[in-house]
Amino acid sequence: MTNKKYAVKCLRSAEEEIIKQAKNEFFNLKIFDSECIIKPYEMFYNTVKCKIHTVLEYDEGSQNLTEYIKCRGPLNEIHCRKLFRLLIDTIQDMHREGLSHRYILN
Repeated sequence: MTNKKYAVKCLRSAEEEIIKQAKNEFFNLKIFDSECIIKPYEMFYNTVKCKIHTVLEYDEGSQNLTEYIKCRGPLNEIHCRKLFRLLIDTIQDMHREGLSHRYILN
């Protein structure tokens, strides 16, 4: 037994299309390696309760952009440029692998 922490993402759906999208996202993230993306480990689907559980890497220090700005206050231009460059580089790497983010259309 290890002391490693994991995060679990739960999704409830009986819709076949939602289940298919969740599985597709999981497998795509599993093959894509980036320091900017949380790594998935396992996925379980409970057919009785119609729940999908995804076990993910737990990053204790991670924040979404809104939380990041709330903690630090307004970001200066240099900091914004660095974050934006990191975002663009990661999206470019995904596109190179034939992947796209579900909220970003090519």
